[in-house]
Amino acid sequence: MASNDLMVGLEIGTSKICVVVGERAWTGRRKFWASGRPSRGVRKGEIVDFETAMKCVLEALSDAETKSDVMIKGCLRLA
Repeated sequence: MASNDLMVGLEIGTSKICVVVGERAWTGRRKFWASGRPSRGVRKGEIVDFETAMKCVLEALSDAETKSDVMIKGCLRLA
């Protein structure tokens, strides 16, 4: 997918991890894709098992990449 404007959001919650990918094309049209996976390694909003939580995040990112046809891991940066 070619994009002029691409945004990715990540939310790590106690019960699930959500990733949303949004694109605004040069025509002004907007597209959104969302992915959610069960969360493990997080209890009451706090990461208690980093390795397990990171695995869940990577699974959610991989699923979002597949659905949106965007290579998210290659363009991550902190805002």
